[in-house]
Amino acid sequence: RPELADLPSYVAGKRPRNADSVKLSSNEVPFPPTPAVAAALAAAVAQGGELNRYPDMSCAQLTAALATYENWDPAGIVVGNGSTALIEKFLQAVVTPGGDVVSPWRS
Repeated sequence: RPELADLPSYVAGKRPRNADSVKLSSNEVPFPPTPAVAAALAAAVAQGGELNRYPDMSCAQLTAALATYENWDPAGIVVGNGSTALIEKFLQAVVTPGGDVVSPWRS
């Protein structure tokens, strides 16, 4: 749909210019990871794992696994972070501008 295709992509906030500044606008934490998390990260790197600031938003590995398990076309699988996110994705796909919608929202 053009309404979805024309939405701008997410652009992360700018990095602070001053080394003493702490950037908190993109869900970044100014503290180092705990020792247990640091050990898990080191193990993942040692095993050749890829580490990113955020996980794959398309959940490609999960989608592929579900498609294989259910013998279903991956294009027909949508995953999300809970029912509210999935309902929101559904509404964005089927509702056109100007339509009336009643939708749940987290409190």
